[in-house]
Amino acid sequence: MQVQSILAKGQVQKLSYQARGPFRITQVLGNQSFEVQRYDNPNGATRKYKGADLYLLPPSIFPSEPLDTMDQRYLNYENAPIVSPLRKPLGIKLYNELHFHPQPPNTTSPHIDQPSSRLDEIAFAPHAPAAPFVPLEYHPVVTPIEILVQPSPESPQTLAEHVLASRDRLFFIRYTPAGTMRQRWYLVQIDLQATEELNSAWRTNGKYFCVFLACHPDDKNKSDEFARWWPDWYQYSRCKTTQEIIYGDRVLFRPTVTPSSDKYIQWATEVSLSVHSTFLQGPFNFEAINALNRTRNKVEKDYWANLRLVCNELAILPPTLGSSHIKNPKITLAATKRKRKT
Repeated sequence: MQVQSILAKGQVQKLSYQARGPFRITQVLGNQSFEVQRYDNPNGATRKYKGADLYLLPPSIFPSEPLDTMDQRYLNYENAPIVSPLRKPLGIKLYNELHFHPQPPNTTSPHIDQPSSRLDEIAFAPHAPAAPFVPLEYHPVVTPIEILVQPSPESPQTLAEHVLASRDRLFFIRYTPAGTMRQRWYLVQIDLQATEELNSAWRTNGKYFCVFLACHPDDKNKSDEFARWWPDWYQYSRCKTTQEIIYGDRVLFRPTVTPSSDKYIQWATEVSLSVHSTFLQGPFNFEAINALNRTRNKVEKDYWANLRLVCNELAILPPTLGSSHIKNPKITLAATKRKRKT
């Protein structure tokens, strides 16, 4: 399509190309004319174009499934892979195997590799199964500081009593998100209403439906102990074929607000809080409002200190503590003037 020249933006009509799409051809009108419709939108409006105005979508930009290689695993060490990486820039919500190839090609081959030497025969032989992994039991170390909560899970019945007696029902857990490989600590909050609906035997099996809390965006430059921790809400959509959830941008809602479930989703899952492989600390409450703390949704410093000790014992990246961990300290006006004077 044509582009107007704009002197202020330095945009030249002869050197600019703007494309619309992708489209699919719905009808051949004859005389090199076609009727097209927006891709993945069967109810969208149709347009008429000449054949000279249309060109095939380059196959080099088709999205493809990632291969399970060492580089891909390194990329997924802390971050899960994106479901549809070209969904926003190109408006393609599904992969090319679903869009452009209704019948996927055959990936098997009748050819069988034959070993040419004894070394190759050993290489092609099935490997012996690895020895079963036996996790080491964690024994908490008593430290001189005051231990508010023992870093070891209790029996499910005792844990249920403490959860019911707690006001905010907060826990520190270690968890590995789906699609990642690195275990990290997380601050979660139990949703008793959802737990009762999904697992009526939570008092005996120790499984709770927990929602994850994230640092407030305005406190991202502060250390963890000075930050506010709010519910982690996201805009979302679903893949039309696999029904897999595609997370969008994070949206801030106050802890007392529950938005529409048709547009927003909270990061939550069922967690077993009565096992050593998950439990770190809890239950506990947010720091009370006092003369030194005027903000809700903050965790007391002693809990962060205990969490740091446990993370060091378990080789987990510990939380940041103290004012020395502030990422971008603000420069005051007096400091700026003193620097200029010097």
